[in-house]
Amino acid sequence: MSIAIAIKGLVRFETANDGASISLLAEDVSGAPVRLTFSTEVLSSLVMTLPQMVTAAVQRHRNDPSARLVYPLAESRMELGTDLSTRILTLTTPDRFTVSFALTDAQFSDLAQSHARCAALRSRLTN
Repeated sequence: MSIAIAIKGLVRFETANDGASISLLAEDVSGAPVRLTFSTEVLSSLVMTLPQMVTAAVQRHRNDPSARLVYPLAESRMELGTDLSTRILTLTTPDRFTVSFALTDAQFSDLAQSHARCAALRSRLTN
């Protein structure tokens, strides 16, 4: 049996002193406080699953399998990893959501080629 809690809004999060767990503090629709505590490993797994969950909901809501949630980009940064071969691509939204990706040389090349194809397509379509 599961317990259903309708959340009105998120209040804040708290990290355990040892970093082993994270609590999400929220308010349910009746105004009662709710605390959900996850191990860091479980929350990391949830973070990786959330985009797929939201995409599925958006596609179902719009009845469009190509629909997706798109965030504006405020900042991007490319760094060289300490191994001197991995590139670290960090993307940040205006509300400060930040995610970093490790790219191999081949993936970086693919990204650059994809950018060039998009630029060429835009040029053809606007001229």
